Amino acid sequence: MNTNWRHFAEFVAVMSVVLSLIFVGFELRLSRAAAEVEMSTTLDSNNLELRTLITDNAGIWYRGCAGDELTPQEQVMFSSIFYASFYHYQMRWSIANAGVVDRPLEGPARRIAMNRYRYPGYEKEYQNHRIAIRNPLNGSVGPVNLYTLIESIYSELGETDIDMNVGFEYCGRGSANSYGT
Repeated sequence: MNTNWRHFAEFVAVMSVVLSLIFVGFELRLSRAAAEVEMSTTLDSNNLELRTLITDNAGIWYRGCAGDELTPQEQVMFSSIFYASFYHYQMRWSIANAGVVDRPLEGPARRIAMNRYRYPGYEKEYQNHRIAIRNPLNGSVGPVNLYTLIESIYSELGETDIDMNVGFEYCGRGSANSYGT
């Protein structure tokens, strides 16, 4: 009789562990879903702030993207908007790279590459950015894989059919129709 109770207790213990693992699995799935929703909300909020920043400073942004001469104060504003735009896409890439959300890695890099290709002022600011962070392609700081992907896409752009008539309203932002992602 004592052996039956011992087997029963072992069975209950094993079942408890199995049920606990199943519960943990469900909890992890729910936590991941909640993290995806929170991250998506953060990205949407960041995108709205970027669009507002560009809209509020449209004249400076458009002239800067075109590569026109800017006053020192305007250059500071243009650089600030560029960094906001760049880091917005870097954040999107980092989140996709970490697997937090199910989005293609190439999308943010393609948008940066397309902005560089289409807008001479954006390209100039991108080069200044690379110098400022100690040229990440030579392996010091920053998400090197993102910069490598940007360079790879950028080098292929001259060989593809690109609509160069996309207006300056897309500089730093882009749309699904104009960027192919």
